Amino acid sequence: MLFELVKKCNMDKCHRCGELIESAKELSIDHEKDWLHSEKPVDVENVKFSHLSCNIGARRCPSVVAGEIKFKGVRKKDGNRTKPFEAYIWDRESQKTKLVGCYKTAIDGAKAYDKAAISMFGKQAVTNASLGLLS
Repeated sequence: MLFELVKKCNMDKCHRCGELIESAKELSIDHEKDWLHSEKPVDVENVKFSHLSCNIGARRCPSVVAGEIKFKGVRKKDGNRTKPFEAYIWDRESQKTKLVGCYKTAIDGAKAYDKAAISMFGKQAVTNASLGLLS
């Protein structure tokens, strides 16, 4: 029902990629400006719509390692001294977290995550490089 209303209001163009959203299965509620730290988190004017894949690809969820924000898609494993960092990515098709690999450094894991994200989500993917976390 929401998708039909979105179409009726001519809001069925993806906020992120500009392409037409063709089915309710692809529809995702999005925000034009990041709302997480906004003074007005509930703002109808800030609500936009996008493809689910575009919205997932753009999400910002950096990993936390030892209490500090480090790299998106990288976490520290316990008990492995040779390759203590693992890169992982959300696979929307299987609805599960997919292991990209295990790495000696968090930077290597972040680079592997970036490569996997671009492969899965295309150039609109939010990567460690696009967030300014890698130089």
